[in-house]
Amino acid sequence: MPRPIFFAACSIISCLALLTSAAFDMSRPDNVAMYWGQKSKSSVPLAELCKNPNVNIIPIGFVSNYFPDNSSMKFNMADNCDAEHFACQALEPDIESCQQQGKILLISLGGGDQPTPWQFADKGQAEAFAKLLYNSFLGGNDPKVTRPFGKAVLDGIDIDLENGQSDHFDEMVAAVQAAAKSNGDQKKYWVTGAPQCARPEPHLETALKTVSFDALFVQFYNNDCGLDSHADMSRFNFAAWHDLMQSSGVNKATKLYIGAPANSSEGSHYVDSPVLQKYIEATWANYSSAFGGVMLWDAYGAKANNNYDQQVKKILSAATSKAGATAADMPDAAPDTPTTPTFSALPVDTDSAEATGSLNTAESDSTASPDTSVPSGMSDVLRRYRSPQGHPHEGLARF
Repeated sequence: MPRPIFFAACSIISCLALLTSAAFDMSRPDNVAMYWGQKSKSSVPLAELCKNPNVNIIPIGFVSNYFPDNSSMKFNMADNCDAEHFACQALEPDIESCQQQGKILLISLGGGDQPTPWQFADKGQAEAFAKLLYNSFLGGNDPKVTRPFGKAVLDGIDIDLENGQSDHFDEMVAAVQAAAKSNGDQKKYWVTGAPQCARPEPHLETALKTVSFDALFVQFYNNDCGLDSHADMSRFNFAAWHDLMQSSGVNKATKLYIGAPANSSEGSHYVDSPVLQKYIEATWANYSSAFGGVMLWDAYGAKANNNYDQQVKKILSAATSKAGATAADMPDAAPDTPTTPTFSALPVDTDSAEATGSLNTAESDSTASPDTSVPSGMSDVLRRYRSPQGHPHEGLARF
């Protein structure tokens, strides 16, 4: 795929970062995203995860809260760094090694155990947080801001809000982009989200309509719309998510991932890999252009579960090597009437361009091709929402 144009006018930190993640390809349908940072470092060290050929995206969790009164935030990585002194600089070489191997690493905001609800009161708070975030984890170089990972520059942000609301998150994302531009930073920063599968989404609904996402790691677990061990796909509402993206003015090219627990101990609705294979194959057959791969929670659970990520990557590679849906397979649009179909009855998707929602201060390198043929009635397939377990985290650090 075309890559961002390189400009000489960038900081040393951001220029080095530009050279490290060039091999990553968001347009692929077989990417595996796997969260890291919430268990003991002895379980799966980041250096070990970076050598794993089955993983493409590593969201690091979590920045769990922002405190506008003193412009600080809570950062949590269990015992993977010094929570008292916010010192994770020892991970700098591991992060850079990961990027050199074609993986992207994202700083994840939120998590399942946020101590207080996340809420920006106004645009000013969102912009202030964006500057702090950019200087702490991305290409910023404000000497007054501590960089937990030293000179390592992460590749973007992941929004996993599971407490509070996402008002003004579009302004936060825009402010990160503005900070990068003013810093002469031409690095492409990806924007992903990890919404609950329930429609409407209880915390990210506003952001889903206003933030331009490159990918959504939809959590098809801990909710009634989650995966089912009997592969009962009548509750699997991937169609509703696809329909939501296609009706959006900013997310028509967003890649959608099937989010799944990597271990039965990591959340309800865990399914064995042969069952997950059925979901992957059905989704690819019906929505090939929108499908981005699988998100797993998390790296530790996958390793303990006979390297579940390896099984998933093998399934993805095999399934997506087959031809997906084409325009010829597209049925006539159904009436705008709420339905609860089995997955085999869901409409298929036409091919579209790759995602364009990233924080990229260089000129956009792709144009989305809207799919207007999907029955709009699928957006009304609502599921009963049950309070999610979410993505738990341990050991808070504040800086």
